[in-house]
This record gives sequence, structure tokens and C-alpha cells, in this order.
Amino acid sequence: MKRLIFLIAAVLLSTAQLYSQWVQTNGPNGGSCESMYSYNGYLFAVSGGSVIYRSSDNGDNWSLLNTFSISLNDVTFTSQGSYLFLATSGNGVFRSSDNGVTWTAVNTGFPYSIYPVENIVTSGQYLICGEYRMYRSSNFGNSWDSCTNGMATPLSIYEISVIGNKVYAGTTKGAYVSTNDGSSWTSINNGITTLAVNKISSDGINLYAAASNGVYKSTNEGALWFALNNGLPAAWYYDVIYDGTYLFSTTLFGRYRSSNGGQSWESCINGLTSLASVKFYISGTRLFSLLWGGAGIQYTTNHGSNWEVSNNGFYGFWSTNITVKDNMIYTCGYQQGLAMSSNDGAPWQYIWNGMIDRYINSVVANNSFVFISTLSKGVLKTSNQGINWVQCTNGIDTLDIKRLFAFDDVVFAYKIYDSWSYRTTDNGVSWSGFYTPITVESIARIGEVFIAGNSSMETGGLIRSTNKGANWTSVIPSYLPGGIVAKDSAFYFYNYNGLYKSTNLGINWVQVPSDLSAGGSKLYVVDNKLVCLSGVNIYTSSNNGTNWISKSQGLPYLQGIGALAVKGTNVFLCTSGRGVWKISKADLLPVENISTEVPSAYSLKQNYPNPFNPVTKIQYSITKNGFVKLVVFDALGREVETLVNEVLQPGTYETSFDGSTLNSGVYFYKLTSGDFTSVKKMMMVK
Repeated sequence: MKRLIFLIAAVLLSTAQLYSQWVQTNGPNGGSCESMYSYNGYLFAVSGGSVIYRSSDNGDNWSLLNTFSISLNDVTFTSQGSYLFLATSGNGVFRSSDNGVTWTAVNTGFPYSIYPVENIVTSGQYLICGEYRMYRSSNFGNSWDSCTNGMATPLSIYEISVIGNKVYAGTTKGAYVSTNDGSSWTSINNGITTLAVNKISSDGINLYAAASNGVYKSTNEGALWFALNNGLPAAWYYDVIYDGTYLFSTTLFGRYRSSNGGQSWESCINGLTSLASVKFYISGTRLFSLLWGGAGIQYTTNHGSNWEVSNNGFYGFWSTNITVKDNMIYTCGYQQGLAMSSNDGAPWQYIWNGMIDRYINSVVANNSFVFISTLSKGVLKTSNQGINWVQCTNGIDTLDIKRLFAFDDVVFAYKIYDSWSYRTTDNGVSWSGFYTPITVESIARIGEVFIAGNSSMETGGLIRSTNKGANWTSVIPSYLPGGIVAKDSAFYFYNYNGLYKSTNLGINWVQVPSDLSAGGSKLYVVDNKLVCLSGVNIYTSSNNGTNWISKSQGLPYLQGIGALAVKGTNVFLCTSGRGVWKISKADLLPVENISTEVPSAYSLKQNYPNPFNPVTKIQYSITKNGFVKLVVFDALGREVETLVNEVLQPGTYETSFDGSTLNSGVYFYKLTSGDFTSVKKMMMVK
């Protein structure tokens, strides 16, 4: 036994001081893929937002390559010489000489401080780019000159293509061709019955145009076009491409292929997780379909007979809402679909069926059901983890529900920019409409009293209900609250003037002194401590908002954060374009400082009570400002939980350990701060 205790102590004393922070869960993978390009043995892809991914195995696996501090919506790649180029809508052209690891802006010659040049190609010695007008460069982007001669103005350029020795452009003023690397352009619209031409491509002999009213074909280099819409639905066609055997076209509502040069078309959607696609890309033997919403990237190796997912490591999911029920985490995002995980995000799986599409606005849970609001089906609910869904819209006169809020015995459904809303007290069997003086974006409850609010100057304010939301009255219209929460029988909210608190159920409010300037922020309560989400940062407070500590370590740069959910000992966070992240509650929440008096020596006291069942408290003192870590281990030296993992000021602190999920037995807890280390034993008896 002595030897066992010695070995355990050795393990505890050698435990590294690792600073815990937010980490990305395994997805949800997918999201929106904006662009793809093959260069130097790599396949590059841009997710919606500001992230570039790279694959060295043709899309089987993706790794995060670069996070930009700018938006990368609407972008394209090209290459010239030893450089890779990226054109962005609103931020100009970037150049990389190290396979996309680092980028340099090359925007000399553009006339505006905002550079809308989302399309870029290489033609001979020139780079050609444009969005509202054309530019070209003969010196690898070091300088640019306008080259819109012959084009109608104003116009928008949808996509530029190089076919042979000619450059084609699809625009809002029709199709154009240049035979001199963009020096001049000629309109080629004869036979096309719309001016909205999105893409020009070729099968090596004929030209094809994807347009707003179908697909067109030219057998004489664009001199004359004729429609190819036999089997195609009436829709806007974004892309047309030839894979060597089949011609493919795409719209937001499906994928189509033709084996006879477009004379007839057939749907080819077997295996697709989303019909929404605007671009194709061919790399090796794979035809990739770049998807909008949560689906990310898919590919086919058999000419569209079936499609495979290519999202491993591609975490572009735009997560906006998150909730937990029955050990399952659910997250959704508008145009992203619904994903769920039973093991803390490793991995996530999508829920796709005939009832659910990618347009999901909100997901919430109460004791009985998980509810979602969708674009086309209104409010749906499930009681069996998404296997079956029931539409529950009895009493709701619209399918366009944007926000849901769920409590044990009442669920609210709100339109956006509308004061007529709905509530149910029978889990969605029936709904009753009610009027609110404002549109609602956050809500909190204490007993029968609900406080709701909105931070918008146009539609915002603060309202109160004393009958579980059946009727509402304005409290102080000038208040524009961010997230409203209830804590210790008091309501809190943040607005652009600071933190406010009400101790009489929302009748009167007083401003609380606070060192955080986070107007318009969202508030949450985690283990009875306030947590504030502000833009791209997270703060926590142990003294009801007077003082705040930043807890944003590890989060992706400039990724917006939207919502929190707690599951067990972990906290989960929605982000814009980077999926769901997590952190342990012990690493997120500040510890309780019970004395600021500087102690004479470091100390770790015996837990009390001891033995305990199942909660005990641990008190310790530190003499110097520094990093402190307090970890609980089992009898075999395995880490059970990290209770403290942060920089603390000198003083005496106390934290709790909850062993409700553990077995009875001996446990050890170890305090480390600077050169001080101490280990003590405790006993849990259930």
C-alpha cells in the first residue's frame, strides 16, 4: 500500500501545468464552401466567413490553414508562376508564395479603399480580376490597371472563365468575350433571353452558359446561343461544367446532368445532404459540389450517380443556437441545418429528413421535447432525439418563426420585426397568439414573472409579464437590454450604458457598478455565476457583475459568438463559421475569493466535509500573483476534474467539488502555484 501511495503521489506531482482554454469540438463539420482550387499538390477551400482550409489528399481530410481578419465571403483563387492568389469581395487581392500559409495584399492601382474584385483568373501573362469593373496585372499583382473597355456600365461580374486563348465573363449585362487578355470585350448574347449570365464553360468543342432562366449552348464560339432546358426546372442556374463524360448544371434546388450535350437532363442527387449548390470544381477524378448551408463539400467519382461527403476537418458550420436535452447536444444555424451529438461533440451528426431542411432558425428544449423553428414547416418537435418530428403549428398563422424560448411549462414563438407572437402551455399541441410592445430577442423568468427585451433602437425595449407570458406591459421603453437573465431572485441585463439589476421582479432597475464595457452583450448564468458574451469575447464574474475576467483564450480570431449551453461539467459555445467549441466549467468560471488579505504562506486545507456525499469544499491560500491549478485525481492517479486553472491574485479562495457522477472511494486533490505543490486525500461515501 505504501508503494501504491508513493506511485500515486509521483503521478500527481509530475502533472504538467497545462493552461486549459476553449477547444473546438469535432464540428459540426460542413458549413458553406465558397470556393475551391487545386495548386502545388494541395486542394484549397474557403468556408463561409474568414477561414481557408487545405487538403493534401484531394479532399479526404482538411486542415485549418489560415484565419483571416477580414471577411472571405465571395472569393476565388488562381495561380501564376510561384504565386497563389485570392480575390475577395471588398478586400482586394492577396498573394501567397508559401502554398497559402501567409498572404500579402496586392492592391496597388485599385481606385477605392474597398476593393470589390471577387473573381480572378490567369490569362497568359496577365492576372484578370473584377466584380463591378475589370482590372488586370502583368507583374504578379504588384499593380493593376482598369480593363473594362467594351463592357456596359454599370454591371456586376458573376464569374470569369479562361477557355483556350479567350477570356469569358458572365455578368448582369450578359456574356462577354475578350480575345486579347482583357484589353477589350465584346458582347456575345445573341439568343440568350436574359441579361443575367452567371458562368461560361466548355466541353472542348461547344460553349455553355448558366443563366438566370436556364442553360444555353453555342456551337460557334458564342455567336449564337440556344436554350437547353429539356428536363431542367425553371430556376436560376449558377454553374455548368463538363467532366469529360457528362455535362452538369446546378441550382439551389438540385443537381442535373446530361450525357448528350444538354439535349436532355436528369436529376443526380443521390447521396446529397443538401440540394443547395452554386459551384462545381474538378480535381483529379473527383467532381466536387460546393454547398451552401451546413452541408459543406461533397464529391462524385461516378459522374453524379452518387455523392460522397468531403467534410472531415472542414468545420465551417455557422452555429447560432444550441441546447441540451437527455445527454444530447443540438445546434443549428440559418441555412446550416440541424446537428446533434451524444458525446460532447465527438462527433456531430446531421439530422436530415423530409420534415427538416437547412433553414432552421432556432432550437430549444424543455422537459419533454426539443423544438425547432424552420422556414417551410413552422415549429417542429421531437421526443426521440430527432428520429421522428411532429409539426406543431395549431394556432400559429405563419410558418416564418424566427425565435423560440422554452421553459418547463411554457414555450414562446416569436416572429422577427413583429410584435404578434405565440405561446403554448401544452408542449405545442395548441398555441395562442399574444401582443408584445416590442419584438423579443431574450427572455428570463422568476416564478410567474417573465422579463423580455430587445437591444434594437428600432424594435427594442423592456417588457414584463406577471402571468407566464399571456399579457405584457412596457417597463422602461428607453432600456435596450442585451441578454436578460435571472439569478438569486434578481433579474440582470446589459445595455450600452452598463449592467442593470432588479430585485423586485423587474418593476424597478438600478445600474450596477461594473468594470466591463460590453453594451448590447448577452448574459448567461452558469453555476450561479454571470457569463457575458460580447462580440468575439467572453467574460465571467464571481461578484454579480462588478468585476469581470476575460475567458476568451483559445477561441478563433474574429469569429462571432452566439449562444451558450451547459452539459455536465462542460460549457459549449456557438461560433460564426467555426462550429461549436467547449471548455470545462472549472476553466471558464472564476473561483470564489473569500479573502483578499495576503496570507503569510501558501496552503491547501483539508476538504470539508470529509467524508462527503457528493459535494465538498476545498480552501487554499496563495501569497503571490500567478498561475494556479487545482486538480482532482482518482486512486489510480487519473485526472477526474480540473477545478481551478487560471491566474489569481494573492488571497484565500474556496471552490466546490461535485462527485455526483463518480463512485465512492478515495480521491486526491493537488494544488500547484509557482514552486508550491500540495496533495491531500479525501473520501467520498455514497
